[in-house]
Amino acid sequence: MKSSRDDRLAHQQAILEFLDAYGLAYTEEHLWQMFRLTLSSEEGNDWNEIDRANWFSFYELLRGLVRANYGLVKGRGG
Repeated sequence: MKSSRDDRLAHQQAILEFLDAYGLAYTEEHLWQMFRLTLSSEEGNDWNEIDRANWFSFYELLRGLVRANYGLVKGRGG
């Protein structure tokens, strides 16, 4: 999927606005709280070890994505 220059700029702007509004520490804390609440929910208590492992993997990858975007934005002087 190829995106236009305008699309890429809009995506970068959305990332910048999000990180400017919430910052890295706040974002990571809320991501952790959402993850913790998901695992301790009634539904989460019924998951098997594979389901729980998938959620751990999702959390770690999403946290990495947030950090990578933060590095990109801050690296370009955002």
